Amino acid sequence: MISEKESNFVSAVIYLGSKTQTQCAGKFINMIYEVLSANFQDYEIICVNDSASGEALNEIEDFNHSKKLSALSIVNMAGGKFPQGLEESMTAGAEAATGDYIFEFDSTYVDYDKGVIMQAYNKMSEGFDIVSVNAPKEKIKFSSRLFYAVYNKFSRTPRELTTERFRVISRRALNRIESYSKIIPYRKAVYAFSGVKSASINYEALKDSQGSVQDSDGERFNTAGDAIVLFTNTAYKLSLLFSAIMAFIMFAFGLYVVFAYFTRSPVEGWAPMMGMICLGFLAVFILQTMIFKYLELILRIEFRKQRYIVTSIERV
Repeated sequence: MISEKESNFVSAVIYLGSKTQTQCAGKFINMIYEVLSANFQDYEIICVNDSASGEALNEIEDFNHSKKLSALSIVNMAGGKFPQGLEESMTAGAEAATGDYIFEFDSTYVDYDKGVIMQAYNKMSEGFDIVSVNAPKEKIKFSSRLFYAVYNKFSRTPRELTTERFRVISRRALNRIESYSKIIPYRKAVYAFSGVKSASINYEALKDSQGSVQDSDGERFNTAGDAIVLFTNTAYKLSLLFSAIMAFIMFAFGLYVVFAYFTRSPVEGWAPMMGMICLGFLAVFILQTMIFKYLELILRIEFRKQRYIVTSIERV
């Protein structure tokens, strides 16, 4: 902790989904309040209600009444019993935030010391616009490891992505991100491609953890699929690979057809028919590869607002 409070106005955006545990919601808000009130002169806490239980919301309201805060607000997503999702909700929360720096908490899961929150903020003073707090490797699920291995392999992201507990982002970075893409289907990827300076920090996990990860397995699967399609060329490369494999098989089979035609006495019409089938399948896979390439280009042109990214301009 620092002795003097920071003059920067900060916002903490917290996602409350349908899986938010009732007791943990109040404890998490209290932890955020203790950190912000002890270190910042001006701050706000924004809770994004994406089909959270009434008990969890009551916990927050009770906390607000006990502290008599005027800096706590709730953004209610129009989802009812059907959540809109983590990415959409956090985007709405970030747009509602007015701070110079925004803390984004995707869940109320805590396995880190609360001092890590200020450690991430202090890292921003080194010239970074985005600081991510990475989860310990032993805490990352196998499915998440597999996804990030594929994503980092086939994407052109400036830095490798991994599971994050929370992040701090500057107002300048948010403005840059709004000019980068029309929609934000996967914030971590958009943040990485925005061109602003970013860093990450690690921590040692506490033995006792509380809370739970908010997004469901189905939501994570859909988000992972969107990220793979939008930010990598996996589909094109797989199509190209299958086309190459089929071309080799068709070529080998074609040689066998020619060999059988001149050295044996196959059924009349068999050789020409098989040769036509080989050429037809080869043409289908080649055309499929070309279609995937065109679709990839159309998708990227339609998704992005910018054709290039400038990190900074220096006078010399």
